[in-house]
Formats: sequence, structure tokens, C-alpha cells
Amino acid sequence: MSISIDRSLQDAIREFQGVLSPDQSNQLQAINAVPDTAAVITFVAQLDEKNAQRRASGVATRLYTILDYNHIAPFKQARKRRHGNTAQWLTQSQEFNRWMNEPGSSVFWCSGKLGSGKTILTANVINHLFLHRNGIDVCIGFFFCRYDEAISLKAEVILRSIIRQSLDATNLPRDIEVSLEDISQSVLSGIDELQSLLQKKVALSQVYYIVVDALDECEKSERDLVLDVLQSVIALSHSKVKLFLASRDSIGRDIRKQFPSLQHLSMGSSEALSDISTYTRETLDARFSGGDLVIGDRQLLKEIQDALIQGAEGMFLWVAFQIDDICSQHSDEDIRQALRNLPKDLTETFNRALSRILAKGDAKTVKQVFRWVAAAKRPLSLGELREAIAIEPCQPYSKPERLLNGMSRVPAWCENLIVVDEEDEVVQFAHHTVQQYLLEKPLEKRLSEFHFQLQDADLEVGESCVTYLNFNDFKTKLIRRPKFQAPITPSAILETALGYRAESTVATSLFQSVVSRRRQKTTKVDVAQKLACYGEGNNENLPGKLQLEHPFLDYASENWLLHTTNFEHGKSKTWSLWTQMLLDEQSLGQTPWTHEQFISRDLEVGKWICDENHSALLRLIQSSDRKFPVEERMYFIRYMSMKGNLTLYEHFSSSELAAVLQGACEAGHFKIVDKLLAAKADVNAVGKHGRNALQTAAQADHVEIVDKLLATKADVNAVGEYGQTALQIAAQRGHVEIVDKLLAAKAGVNAVGEYSQTALQAAASKGYIEIVDKLLAANADVDAVGEYGQTALQIAAQRGHVEIVDKLLAAKADVDAVSDYGQTAL
Repeated sequence: MSISIDRSLQDAIREFQGVLSPDQSNQLQAINAVPDTAAVITFVAQLDEKNAQRRASGVATRLYTILDYNHIAPFKQARKRRHGNTAQWLTQSQEFNRWMNEPGSSVFWCSGKLGSGKTILTANVINHLFLHRNGIDVCIGFFFCRYDEAISLKAEVILRSIIRQSLDATNLPRDIEVSLEDISQSVLSGIDELQSLLQKKVALSQVYYIVVDALDECEKSERDLVLDVLQSVIALSHSKVKLFLASRDSIGRDIRKQFPSLQHLSMGSSEALSDISTYTRETLDARFSGGDLVIGDRQLLKEIQDALIQGAEGMFLWVAFQIDDICSQHSDEDIRQALRNLPKDLTETFNRALSRILAKGDAKTVKQVFRWVAAAKRPLSLGELREAIAIEPCQPYSKPERLLNGMSRVPAWCENLIVVDEEDEVVQFAHHTVQQYLLEKPLEKRLSEFHFQLQDADLEVGESCVTYLNFNDFKTKLIRRPKFQAPITPSAILETALGYRAESTVATSLFQSVVSRRRQKTTKVDVAQKLACYGEGNNENLPGKLQLEHPFLDYASENWLLHTTNFEHGKSKTWSLWTQMLLDEQSLGQTPWTHEQFISRDLEVGKWICDENHSALLRLIQSSDRKFPVEERMYFIRYMSMKGNLTLYEHFSSSELAAVLQGACEAGHFKIVDKLLAAKADVNAVGKHGRNALQTAAQADHVEIVDKLLATKADVNAVGEYGQTALQIAAQRGHVEIVDKLLAAKAGVNAVGEYSQTALQAAASKGYIEIVDKLLAANADVDAVGEYGQTALQIAAQRGHVEIVDKLLAAKADVDAVSDYGQTAL
């Protein structure tokens, strides 16, 4: 059978064949003359089997990547900072070994003050767990929350990473794969789906160790989500879940609330303090041997050790800064003077460092470094930071003459408040307490120029990124890119490549897994390569050259949108450039959506806005002629509610919020209801089924939501669909607890609803004895006449509800009442 094909399909076939290895191409040629479905299935199945280890084209790996996060880097950094035999006291303690070895699930919490070495201790715990891991069904998942990497402070990222570490892409159980499929396909998937997935994985494990460091760095809302999920997983687990948490003492109440029977050790224990002594001696010896510490009197070394150990008060960080200061002294007398005048805490230590910066005249550069390092979404390299600092908002082209020289001296300029990682060459604060100090209100007025608001710094970085990506330097390298063409479907390629129409859905699905390899190759955007491809001329070395000349290009392209959350028309200097970038297909700024999705206001755009709480972008769209379509807005508000981003609600009408409120009440999403009510959604608005939120929740038997709605002054006697009140609906459905709550809220017990029926008649009709009792106790009219002139007694007798008849008679029901049909209860 011959099939006519057009040029685009031929191109797609050639592209498909280009995905195959030489051996695979030969195999395809060998069966090309055999128009047999079984041969097609066999061929593709063989491809799938040969790639089983990588499964780069399989469903599992494609979904596996949605859980990906680089959790190793902070672990490696923490391990490198460990000194000698420190950090072993915890794993040797009775409390820790009890936590590891006791049957069932258990929780261990290690707490300590700022700079006490909790992260290094946590890294050693992880080492210990891997060294003593026993069995393939023992899982270990760990996560370090990093103050300088915003994405690491999100609950979903933490949970996704912990789950990912326990998954083997080549051997995923079917139910795990289905869960991954659901998460990838649902734009509204979130914490609940991740909790379910984690529970499934825990159930398959002999022991599941979870280690989380610095959860106190997260916002309370994110931290609470993580703790809620971990508590639920432990409570529902029949396996052994071993949870280790390390944090500051400040979140102790939150942790103990979720895990009241945990094991606990403090960094202030005598065993922990002995590590301070070891660290101080070993560091001083190393600095002395290396020539950093120069002294004339060897006895002075002992004096330094004693003074630092005595003044440390459990803070490794304090010791580290004092050693740096002592090493900078010029004589034994200077060192002894420094020892006599040691700062009492970290704040005084940082104040002194800033004073030295002022005295050296380095304030201008140092202030820029501080603001960029604080606002960056990930640690910047020295090269990236050098180019970033040279940018001024709205400058039309790069100015190499403004680039700083000798960037390796940044730590010295900043008095070691900034450090450069030797392995990655990234610039970071020496400790998160440095950033915290700079973001606080200054205690000394003369140092106020160094302190700043993070939102202001983020806005400045956003202005710089937008300016940078619009440099004329880059624009000259771009030309109009080809018009987008819809992708050829795998089934069309299958039919044409094999010369006959595919009847087998198995063959088609197998070929889709191979063809998906082509799609994956084009998802990652390389900005330098893009400039080269669309630039003038044919310079093969352009990408590498661009990266050398413009190291900030990748960061700006990837993060420009994240830094523009607080942009405002009329206030942001680069507002017009920013809006132009959003509409321009040729923009160097990467977006998490396609140009077509943005123009059509696809739900993916709304989801991203909500994930990043991007007020500026939402404000821009909602003030434009092309707003989000109604259906997308409904989904968007619901997703926004799940995320708890209350600041975005102002861009939607109260009727839209009310519609989502009713949907949340029906589905039982208490957290969404809570957020929407906090955003002043109209609690009494009538929805598409003629019911308000209270009636909807009463029908669905969501007791907690009914409580919340009543507390928010919902109209308990509002009449909805068919004239029914919430009480009548609850009575008719047999929801005893909700009937109780509505009666307590003074619901009208004798209101007449559908078919002139009261709540008592509805309950009597259905045989709900307990509800009949409660309504009678609330003085329900036992002889009220309903549909066809029937009373509750007549209805109960007709339905054969003997116990209810007894109760109604005991309540003095009129046994002789006559219905419209001339009938009595008898």
C-alpha cells in the first residue's frame, strides 16, 4: 500500500532516522521490506530493551526528571568543611543509636544556635547512614535547605528530591510509575500527590531514612507543609521511617507539635562543645603551619586557643572569624590586644568587619557584591559576578572598562564575609548569618549603607538582567528565526517509515518512546548556541567565545523573569524593555512556556505565575486586552489557593473567587477554603448549581469546612436549589455531625424546602433515626404538612421506619392527620 507524503513529513522521517544508532538503522533496513506488524513490534521492543538501563526514551525516565534536584552539592560542601575527628559525638550518642535501632518509626531532632555547626554534623550523619546501610530495601533521602538558593526553600522541591533519591528509573513499580504519570500530567498536582507517592515508596521499603537540614531557613508556610507531610507519612506507615531533623531552636515548638515523642540533642551539650576545642586547636595549628598565623612567642598559641575556646559559646563561626582577624595582626602585641578585645557575639564581629571595609575605602564595591550575592537565585561564579556588577540599568551596550580587576580578591575586599568555593568557584556569604545581619536594621548608623532590603536588591538585579539581555552587542547577532511548525505525530512517521498504515497501538506506542528522544533534544535552550545559530556568518567558535566574553549570559537568560516579580509600570526603569521581551520570540530571555502558550494565555503560564508568586506578570496580563480565559482563570485560582499565594487574589473578582470556593467546598479542600476566605471570597455567593458554599459543604459532608464557613458568618438559613437550606440538605443526606453544627448555629428547624418538605420530614423519609432525635430536641414541628399534605409520621409509616414512628408518636404527633389523598398514618 503506497502512502503519499509531503515534504515536512519526509523531513520528520529523516530526523527520526537520525535518532537511531548505526546498528539500529541497519536493523530497520533489514525489516523494511517486511510489512508485518509483529516485525515492527519486535524491532521497537528490542530498541526499548537495549536502552532499558538508560530508558532515556521511556516513560519512567521522562517522568523521573520532574523530581530532579541537585542534592549532592551542599552535602559535598558540608563534608569538606569538617575538621579532623569532629562531628562524631552525635552518632556515638545513646540517643542517636536508640533512634536508629528502635523498632518502628522514630524522629530525631538536633538543635543549636546560629553558627554551631549543625550542617556539618548533618553531613556526618548522612555518611554514617550510608556506611551502615544494610539491604537493598533500605532507602536514604536527604536534603539541605540553602538560604542562598531560593528553590531549595520550597516544600515541593524538598519532597520531590527526597522521593527522587529512592527511585530507580530502570525498575519502577507500576503504581509508582502511575503516580509519576499523574503528577506530570496534572497542572494542579502538588503536595498531596507527593505525599501519596512518598507513602507508596515508604511502603515498599524495609527502612526509609529521611534527613533534612536547616528547615528553619524556609518560610513558615513551606516549613509547615514539609512537617505535615512527614508527620502524615510516619503516621500512616507500616514500615520504619527514620526522620532526622537539624535546625535552630527557634522552630522547636513546630517540630514538637508534629512529633511529641522525638529524640533530641542540643549542640550546647558537653560532647558538642568538645568539638569546638578540637576545631580551634586544629585550625590554629594548620594556620600556623601554613604561614597564615605568624607569632614570635610560641606560648602565644596556647593563649589564643584558650581565649577562643572560652569565648566561643558553642559557635564555630565566631571562632572562624576571630582566627581570620588574629591572622591579620602584625605583632604579638597586636594579637594580645585583639584577644583582650574579642567581640562578644557575631553581630559585633560583623560590625567590626564592616568598619574595616570602610577604613580601606572598599565600600562601593563591597556593597554591590553583598546585594548581588544576597539576591541571586543561585550562587554566582566569579566571572558572572564580575560582569553583573558592571551593569547599570538601561545602558545600551556592554562596557568592558567597568569590569573589576582581580576578582579573586573579593574575600579580602569583603573582610571574609564573602567566600569563594575552591571547587566550584562560586561566591557565597561565609554563613547565612552574614546575609541575615545585612538584611536587619543596622545598630550603628555609620554602617547603614551596607544594610538593605532583599526586595530592593532583587529589583535591582531584575533591572540589570533585562538591561543586559537587551544589549546591542547581542542584538547584532540575531536574525529572524524560522516560523514554528507543528510537530509530526509519531503515528504518521510510523505509517510512512514502514510503508503501510499502522493498525497496532502497541507498535505506535513503542515508536513514540523512540521518537520522544528527538523531542527531548530540543527542550534545553543554550543561549550562546542560539546566538550562534541565528547570528551573522558561520562562526563555529561563537558559543564558546560568547561564554568567555559574557559569562553572565546564561544566568541572566535563565533567571530574568524570577527577578522581575516586583516590577511596576511607571516605577521600574526597564518596564518597556521587559514587556517587549515577553512578546518577542527573538528575546534571549528564557521562559517556562512557548511563545504560543503565552499569547493564548495557556494554563501553564498561570501555573508558573502562581508557583513564583509573580505579581508583575499577572498584573500585566490582567490589565491587557487578552486576559486569561474564564476556564483558565478558575483553574488558576484553585491552584493559587492550593499554593496559598494570597497576594495574587487582588487581580480576580469576588465572584470568581466565590466560584472556586464552592468547588473547594465540594471537593473537601479545607486549606483552599481557608485561603479563599482569608482573601475575602463571598461566602454567601450562589454558584452554578444554585447553592452557596455552606450548602455545598453540607451536602458533601465536609464537617471541618462547615465549621470554617459558620465561623466566617455564612448565612445558615440561606435558601438554595429547590428552596433547600443547608440543614434540610444535611438531614436528607444523613450527615449527623453537620446537622448538630447547623442547629447549634441557629438554623431554622422548620424551614420548608423542596416539595414543601421540612428537615424532619426529610430525615423521617430516609430513616435517619439519630437526626430525627436531634430535630425533635430542637423543637421541630412534628405535625408540619409537606408534599401531598403528608406529615413526618405519615411518611415514616409509609416507608416502614418503625423506630421513627415510635419517636414521632412519643413527640405527640397527630396520628389522625389526613393527607391530600385522604389517608392517615394508620
